[in-house]
Amino acid sequence: MSSESSNLIDPRHPWELIIPIEGTHISSGVSAIEFKGKLYVFYIKAGVNDPFTISYAVLSRNAQHTLFLESLNELPTKEVAQFRPSVTVYNDHLFCFYTATDQTVRYRVFTGTEWSPVDIVPQTLSADAPSVATRGEQLYLALRGTSNGVLYHKVFENFSWGPNIPQHTIKFNGSPALCIYADTPHVAIHGLDEHLYLLIFENNQWQVIFRSEQSNPYDAPSLHAWAKFIISATHMNDGNRYSTELMHRETHTHDIYSTAGSYRSPPCLTTYLHELYLIGRRTCDDLGISLFNPIKQQ
Repeated sequence: MSSESSNLIDPRHPWELIIPIEGTHISSGVSAIEFKGKLYVFYIKAGVNDPFTISYAVLSRNAQHTLFLESLNELPTKEVAQFRPSVTVYNDHLFCFYTATDQTVRYRVFTGTEWSPVDIVPQTLSADAPSVATRGEQLYLALRGTSNGVLYHKVFENFSWGPNIPQHTIKFNGSPALCIYADTPHVAIHGLDEHLYLLIFENNQWQVIFRSEQSNPYDAPSLHAWAKFIISATHMNDGNRYSTELMHRETHTHDIYSTAGSYRSPPCLTTYLHELYLIGRRTCDDLGISLFNPIKQQ
């Protein structure tokens, strides 16, 4: 981007809406991942025969470095709850997890050309959307339990699932947001006191390392690692905007930025070709994709 256009960006709102996608019939939050050189954006769509189904958009960047839509696709799947899906790339395959209507967590695997049949995460029930992230040969799954509302996680490794691991001291609202930062699992949650908390998994337990001063968010947060930052995004009651907090692991400083526009879904943070994006369902019911584009120093 030229320095001239960078100087036109409001420093309070460095999230620049670059592409709205119409006709998605989106009815949930989204989850997005870079896979085989393209950006895949998953969401739940109101269906015809089944109440809800999984859909996804595929985007690429052209020679002019402009993001464009390649296709809108459906992944016909029965018994899908309205919670957003969660995706990760593991072992060079795209894994798409979702909560079913019976609260089981299920998933399908994409090679890049074809999808696997539905599989079920064993002995696992979720009260909301799951969240997944990959660290080397380990795939982490985090969720909120159905009976007690506490944080659970489990790990897929060596082609098998490990046990459910509860953290009984951590209760929260909505869905967790999981990511790998500095080679360590982190999770963001909305606490019962209506604040966002950031936790790290160390010494075989989840520990709180940050409490946001922003209050009164709603919906599930998003969490993402980008460069040397860990970034959280929340859907705020004030104006229905997204608010993002960028935290630096070395300086321990953080900056807060909000979107100029309003949204109707939980936020989704992702990276594609090393750039940071914020994605969600806008008030006009299209899929809005924004690029993080702060003012460049002269």
